[in-house]
Amino acid sequence: MQNPHDPDAHYGNKGSKQWVGYKVHVVESVDPQQPAKTKAEPGEHFITEIVTSETAQNEVAGLAEALKRQQEQHQITPAAMYADAGYVTENTLAQAQRNAMELLGPTRPDPHKGPYNADAFVVDVENERAVCPQGKTSTQCSQIKDSYMGSEYYRLEWGSQCDGCPVQKQCTRAKSGRRILVVGLHHDLVQRRRGEMKADNFSRSMYPRNGIEGTHSELVRGHGLRQTKYRGFDRVALSHYLIGAACNVKRLLRRLAFEMEMGRMSPA
Repeated sequence: MQNPHDPDAHYGNKGSKQWVGYKVHVVESVDPQQPAKTKAEPGEHFITEIVTSETAQNEVAGLAEALKRQQEQHQITPAAMYADAGYVTENTLAQAQRNAMELLGPTRPDPHKGPYNADAFVVDVENERAVCPQGKTSTQCSQIKDSYMGSEYYRLEWGSQCDGCPVQKQCTRAKSGRRILVVGLHHDLVQRRRGEMKADNFSRSMYPRNGIEGTHSELVRGHGLRQTKYRGFDRVALSHYLIGAACNVKRLLRRLAFEMEMGRMSPA
């Protein structure tokens, strides 16, 4: 327990940020075909969902809950969604593919550093095999179901091919000297996205997502999103919803005022 006055508030840690409280996932509309608005012209995008969760809940669960609420409560089924790296994993990419939705955004890099991490291998998930950086094809593939962790993955091995490899010591620290590669069932989707991230136009294709950063700033600086005056998960979640509604009302009024002003300035 972090706070006896609010048992629902838990410790959170994300990079250099540490806090006691909750986590908030924000979704807003965006039109990638619409040119960027100037500072003088208010935009036409609105917040479509705010999901409050415990700090221990990861971004993947928050994305799933946001999509579920938008469908059930607002009949919104987006054709595409821009997200940051925390929301783009092999599981969310696979789920988006099954739902005929395009999930746009970078995925996290391989956590293992060095020239012989998973990115250095060419993995063929469909045929359950992989080719190592030295051009050797795996000889064995096992599909593992970890009931304790609730995960499922492929375990690829090269067997005796590793024994005479010139980069054996750099590739693996196993006592046997034989490399084992563990990848998810949808590693091909992550592999494909990491390849797309290397393209020159990838950063530009993510420009439509930049608006959400301004929305985060607006919610924090203009509406005090990071400092709640309520206790208990339900009250805090309701206050976040009201903050999102207030933000939308302000945006709508600014847009209507702008259109009325432009109407008066237009020649007859």
